[in-house]
Amino acid sequence: SQRAVWLPTHASDLTPAAASGGTALRVENVHYATFGVGQLAQRDISITLTDGTVLDRRIVGAVEVDDATEDLWLDADIPVLNRNEIARISYLTLARLLDDTVEIEHMHDVSGVARADLRFRGVRDDEL
Repeated sequence: SQRAVWLPTHASDLTPAAASGGTALRVENVHYATFGVGQLAQRDISITLTDGTVLDRRIVGAVEVDDATEDLWLDADIPVLNRNEIARISYLTLARLLDDTVEIEHMHDVSGVARADLRFRGVRDDEL
């Protein structure tokens, strides 16, 4: 629990709406420009591509394009992507382990299968 790590929600929190690239990401309108800008829990995202590549970015601004879409401005470039190349866009949460110890149960030594129960608590990144 000494260090914080970024954990994605693994949910499709935002839906790509069109081809994107550079520092702009066009998504379906969730009124991020109105309600999300500056919110600690919603300013960092993980963009998972269909080829398995993961791009972590911070949203630094947003503008509503129309009733259906809005553009999110990112802190660093992303490659030009068609919306079908994006598997998922999840919010990232900064978290620490809740406990100082982790118990690993080895299910099958031969195949290397193990199970661990990890519990995290969210922390604010401005507290670091």
